[in-house]
Amino acid sequence: MKLTIAYLYYDLLNLCGENGNIKILKSILKDKVDIKYLTIGDKKEFEKYDLVYIGHGINENVKLALSDLKKYKNDIKKYIEDNKFFISTGSSYEMFGKRIDDVEALNIFDYSSKTFEKNEVFEVNAFIDDISSTVVGIINRTSSNDNKKNNFLSINEGVKYKNFIGTYLLGPLLIRNPEFLENLIKELTKNPDYKLENKFMIEAYNDTLKRKEYKKYRN
Repeated sequence: MKLTIAYLYYDLLNLCGENGNIKILKSILKDKVDIKYLTIGDKKEFEKYDLVYIGHGINENVKLALSDLKKYKNDIKKYIEDNKFFISTGSSYEMFGKRIDDVEALNIFDYSSKTFEKNEVFEVNAFIDDISSTVVGIINRTSSNDNKKNNFLSINEGVKYKNFIGTYLLGPLLIRNPEFLENLIKELTKNPDYKLENKFMIEAYNDTLKRKEYKKYRN
């Protein structure tokens, strides 16, 4: 079985090396995956994708991507309701709420986002709300939202609905969290026996979990 992954707005929403999420999937799945690199103006055929990924970008680029994505609102809602896999990291996940500042968003989930003057950066070590797995990463944002439902993380962050995950967490998410990556590949490939064999990733993850103090600061 060959998987198809859509990497949306790869040229606009790729701050903080978030293309690493796609690179690690390509590295592991090799010839078993076809990556579609799609941006503004490209045709999106959601019914053909096994996973959709969108990364982090500046607010202006998020709004540019949003203007293109609005044409596919109904397709996206169906894709999510059909329990297909969708991961949106960083600022891009704001597009799936009701508003970003004064701009109407996709209105798929019940939250609104607002930008603020100062950049907020902090490290995260938290549980995924519906499983026992711990995830680590960095949140680096100039905006936030008021979501209080279906949080992705135990710190009341992000949104998880069916197989849709939206989170401000960067890292990249899949590289810094091998347990989460392993579970994702198991589900994508329908292979419950899959085991991640990247010892460097696993050792780095375990080392991170040993750290006790996480500093929060504002620039």
